[in-house]
Amino acid sequence: MKRLVLYFMLGMIVFSGCSFGNTEGDTYEIKFRQRVKVESKIEALKEEDIHFIRRERPLFKTPYYTLSMEQTEYAYIGKLKKNKPHGIGVLLKLNYSLPNNFYSIEYAGNFKKGIMHGYGIEYAKPTEETDLYYEYRELESIGVRYIKYEGYFKNGKYEGKGNYYALREGLDFSETLLLSASNNINQYYENNKEEIESFKDQLKNENRDYLIIAKLPLLNNQILYTGKFKKNEFEGKGKQFVNDILVYEGRFSKSEYHGKGKLYYYTDSNTIKYKGRFNRGQYHGKGTLYEENGNVKYSGKWKNGQPE
Repeated sequence: MKRLVLYFMLGMIVFSGCSFGNTEGDTYEIKFRQRVKVESKIEALKEEDIHFIRRERPLFKTPYYTLSMEQTEYAYIGKLKKNKPHGIGVLLKLNYSLPNNFYSIEYAGNFKKGIMHGYGIEYAKPTEETDLYYEYRELESIGVRYIKYEGYFKNGKYEGKGNYYALREGLDFSETLLLSASNNINQYYENNKEEIESFKDQLKNENRDYLIIAKLPLLNNQILYTGKFKKNEFEGKGKQFVNDILVYEGRFSKSEYHGKGKLYYYTDSNTIKYKGRFNRGQYHGKGTLYEENGNVKYSGKWKNGQPE
């Protein structure tokens, strides 16, 4: 069967901007050698055909992407095997921005039989997990994204080593956070003024015969967790952060502290608050609780967060 190239009079692909991605965080983050390979492969993919794909959701099975005979909300650039994404590629999703819709990047990395599998990078909208929806919605409307996850996937879910991120401003609403976010959004517009104006000009062209893919520079993110994952949950050995400060390192189970670990005071990653065993997020078993000045407050056995 011949490969069907779906252009629908879309004679060329325009990538707005040139940055593949950046993450801003601590040296604790896992560094992936595969990222260089994916970046170089994506550069080469710009010359390849674009395919419109649809997401199938079979009952009791992993959802997968497959080739579509008509334009859909998903597009894919990369290799296909049996009409499914397979190998390194880029997943795009339609960004509804009337009167001219365009596509934004959702994922870049490895696929297997239409499913994210292997090393990859997942991108997110700036309003996805933030209290600052109204502040970021304009940037979202022009396709601006940030890196949400980098690491390994298995059957479409985070599994193995990975880094999980949040938008640098947006975890908890406060007047200080609001001011900081506003300043950074203004700085983003100032730093990327030419790229933004160029992209908006492309959208104004109602007679264009090409598909626009937004690829404006990414927003800064912050590391929340680095370590092992299983089925999208923190699982095994890992480290958790708040505002770039290490607050916990040790074992996790289903995203909760579970097993042996160290909890730090939020103000200083060098000051241990508790060292010992946890059970479902609570002190449980043998452990030591410290005051902020380093003095031992209690050392012994714990049960459900309380000294025995």
